[in-house]
Amino acid sequence: MRTIGVDLAAEPTGTAIASIEWLPEQATVSGLVIGADDGQVIDAVLGADKAGIDSPLRWPMSFVEFGTAHRDGHVSIPADVDSRRWRRTLAYRATDEAVRQLTGLIPLSAAADRIAHPAMRCVGLLVHLARQPRSSGGISPTGGTDGHPT
Repeated sequence: MRTIGVDLAAEPTGTAIASIEWLPEQATVSGLVIGADDGQVIDAVLGADKAGIDSPLRWPMSFVEFGTAHRDGHVSIPADVDSRRWRRTLAYRATDEAVRQLTGLIPLSAAADRIAHPAMRCVGLLVHLARQPRSSGGISPTGGTDGHPT
């Protein structure tokens, strides 16, 4: 079995693809591409038995609601809340905050950091991949193997 792992960046120069061949007693890295463009990512995923793309696929709901309120001219900022803490509720998902609480590490924000650009690129790749014929298992257009986002 051959699996592909894609570390997706906003631009090809920061994107890497690793290929792993799985044998009964071992796994071997059989290929590594650094600086992978969209065509290379698509070809690698389509040629794999299973694939994973490291990219956020959603923004925090509070960020989406904040953006919508801003667009509609209805933004309200709580006066009695620490502004730094409030901004963090916009920038980070519940899982990000759980990671912060459990590990003390601060994850990258899908809403307010450069990581949003790979998320946008990933959506484009997933749309393209969904249009391609596929004979074996792999990813769905939502990012999960069972139709649910990962």
